[in-house]
Amino acid sequence: AQQLVRDRPGTPFCDAGIVLPSRSPVRAFNGTEITGHHCISDGRRYDIIILPALIGDIDPILDQQKTIAWIRKQHAGGTCICSVCASAFLVAAAGLIDGRRATTHWALADEFRKKFPKVLLKPEKMIVDEGDIISAGGVTAYLDLCLHIVNRFGSRELASSISRMLLID
Repeated sequence: AQQLVRDRPGTPFCDAGIVLPSRSPVRAFNGTEITGHHCISDGRRYDIIILPALIGDIDPILDQQKTIAWIRKQHAGGTCICSVCASAFLVAAAGLIDGRRATTHWALADEFRKKFPKVLLKPEKMIVDEGDIISAGGVTAYLDLCLHIVNRFGSRELASSISRMLLID
């Protein structure tokens, strides 16, 4: 979206960056080291936060209370929280979707329901938009989520241009 609007006058679509739990780099599930632009202790508030897909055992991730508290605080400040695949577990752990609809990967549905029975889980859905919380079902649903965000917070025309450029239905 940023690339497509770069040559147009006006405000850029977004200023994207990576926010990490600490100033130390993290390792992705494939071993790649990721360095952040910001840290959750910086005190910044964001308009939209996209929590990435999580691979592997979810329990150690749910033990990260500092990160979960940060998600809760960002949401309370008006941030739209978006999850991809298993990161819906973090949103649920923050208590943000009790009694609300959400989605996650279908293979995680049973575990999710056991841990968070108050959430109205819809694993058959690719995207669930509850206004201030948006969830995407699986890792590749990230593309659908991004188009949805651009359509909602940018414009239908911009989302359509990205869809055509990237060959996403």
